[in-house]
Amino acid sequence: MVSLDERERPNSALEVRQELLRIKQQASSDTTGLDPVQASAPTQHNPPAPTPAPAPIRSTNPPFTHPPAVPVSPPPAQPPAYRQLPPITRTPRARASGILSLSAVWTPRFIILFGLMLALTVVGSAVAFNIPQPYGSANPAGLDHAVELGLSVLLILVAIGATGFVRNRLAIGILLLTALSALVAAFAFLSQTLKDIQQLPTVLAQVNPNVFSTFGLAAASLISLLWLIRPYTLIDRIILLALFGVAAVFVFLQYSGVDIDVSKHIYLLISLILLVQGVLIAAQTERVRTSSA
Repeated sequence: MVSLDERERPNSALEVRQELLRIKQQASSDTTGLDPVQASAPTQHNPPAPTPAPAPIRSTNPPFTHPPAVPVSPPPAQPPAYRQLPPITRTPRARASGILSLSAVWTPRFIILFGLMLALTVVGSAVAFNIPQPYGSANPAGLDHAVELGLSVLLILVAIGATGFVRNRLAIGILLLTALSALVAAFAFLSQTLKDIQQLPTVLAQVNPNVFSTFGLAAASLISLLWLIRPYTLIDRIILLALFGVAAVFVFLQYSGVDIDVSKHIYLLISLILLVQGVLIAAQTERVRTSSA
């Protein structure tokens, strides 16, 4: 219908109509196989092709796994500062070792011996001191000097007998010097006992018994402190220091008293009993410690 050649143009409106119908039929036949939605759209562009997803990158590193739980130990204790002593803690093991060390000395047999000796000296002294006029009604003297003489002789016998249970020369020397010092005190008590019995001046009355008894017992107490230099445990040294130290204190306390003073004789009895018991403990400690060394 729009051709440039006039011979090809339609001559009438009927031909134009027929030509339009033919074009319409041809267009409908061309769009019969299309999607109705796409066919109805005047202009429909094809959708872009989907972009393929990138392939996953395989890592050559091994997969991360959590390590097994490991108990974390506490940080080490900081060292003590310069010129500062570390704190001393007494652990249960240390306490147990101290008890075992003490039980090695205080065996059942030694406890029985120690108790019997203590009962003999204490009870015997108390009974003898309460006997009124033992030398007769005409003699007012008591048994105070005789008891002190007996305890001095007992100290000599214990010290000499203990030398058979020790092997160290220093220990044997301490025991013999203790016995010798006790012998000096026994000499003074013997002179006083003879005077009480006879009520007459004796040859021994020329000496001052107070000086001899004080010197002998003080020397025995101070010599016995030499046990502290032996290789014993701390608790052993504390026990020996308490016994011999208190004995020395009572010896010096009685020196200023007069013979008729009761407290003077009580001080002498306490010092003598402590010396006897202390020598027993020292000899037992020496025997146990040196045999286990």
